[in-house]
Amino acid sequence: MLASSSNAEEVESYKKIARIEDLVEEQTSTDDAKKSKPYLDIFQSAIKKLKGVNAEEAIIIGDIAYDAEAASKAGVRVIGILSGGWTRAELINTSCVKVC
Repeated sequence: MLASSSNAEEVESYKKIARIEDLVEEQTSTDDAKKSKPYLDIFQSAIKKLKGVNAEEAIIIGDIAYDAEAASKAGVRVIGILSGGWTRAELINTSCVKVC
């Protein structure tokens, strides 16, 4: 599952750049949410698409504090990665269970 606050066209472009088109079975974009991160809409939409998986079973990997804030509001655990310009402390302070 790929949950992005980019629009659907941008998501397709990013998947090509990252060479992950064949790895993504489901995706959400800003087109699937009324509000973007830090609101929880995008992650609620993603969980709905993951049939048979509830929020407590999911783990989100995010690189900005808004990912962690939105996911935690949706009841999803978050692993933060240090590639989005946020510090370890900032990611931990916004509910990341682990920061790499």
